[in-house]
Amino acid sequence: MTEWLKVRDNCLIISIHLQPGASRDEIKGIKQNSLAIKLCAPAIEGRANEALVRFIAGKLKAPPSSIKIIQGLKSKKKVLAVPDISVEYALRALSSLP
Repeated sequence: MTEWLKVRDNCLIISIHLQPGASRDEIKGIKQNSLAIKLCAPAIEGRANEALVRFIAGKLKAPPSSIKIIQGLKSKKKVLAVPDISVEYALRALSSLP
């Protein structure tokens, strides 16, 4: 398993380093043991957090309501919990490789 992706209590735990206010939404790779993600949404009034949840939900084909930010609501370093997703599926879905 990777440092940025773990399983705890039947949930996938994803460590993320978020860069809001980018020119486009994309996964940039791994940065400091976290999945580096750039999003267009600004870090104002929770917009970047909402955009992150929608972005991850789209990649994992999971309902956004099932994804919880469990750490880092006001930080660039965030930890998300996603139930009922396998590590293998998540690795394929979140891979920054084509």
